[in-house]
Amino acid sequence: MNAAYEMLCTILSKKKAEINVSFSEIPDINAELSEIVERIRMVIADEESDDYMCVEKIIVILEEYGISCGRRHD
Repeated sequence: MNAAYEMLCTILSKKKAEINVSFSEIPDINAELSEIVERIRMVIADEESDDYMCVEKIIVILEEYGISCGRRHD
């Protein structure tokens, strides 16, 4: 070991480590999930749409939230 490395180790070993974590930047996923589920529930409750249209509407909702359903969904 060289003198600079030893000096750095000595200095750092005397320092108190601090870790600051903030969860305020993490979005409230529960609100978003509740909105998705409510929108899907409304699609399913719509008796004017056939099964195919329900699936298509649900896929549109999911894709609006960045959830990929692939190319094929029939």
